Amino acid sequence: MYDFIDDGFETAGYIAESPGLYRELRFRFRPMRDLERRRHANKFGLLKPDDQSDFEHNALADRIASWNRDRPITPENVGKLPPALLNRLMGVVAGNIAPDD
Repeated sequence: MYDFIDDGFETAGYIAESPGLYRELRFRFRPMRDLERRRHANKFGLLKPDDQSDFEHNALADRIASWNRDRPITPENVGKLPPALLNRLMGVVAGNIAPDD
């Protein structure tokens, strides 16, 4: 939990396992500030569906500093996460939902 998001601020995140869908994810990330979140949502809405995934994968790869996966953090690898986990991760990074821990 945090009160302010200053430039360069990084925090820990945790998404608990969802049996049958995905393993737990522990990660460090830079949360989006309000203006960044609004810009992201606005641009996302203007993109064609085929481009929306790439846009979101790039945004997440840019904000995640580390994770407990055996692959590097790249837009390609972010896009390979299970969809339910990817949705939760975007929600945490965008500040729309709280991490589990």
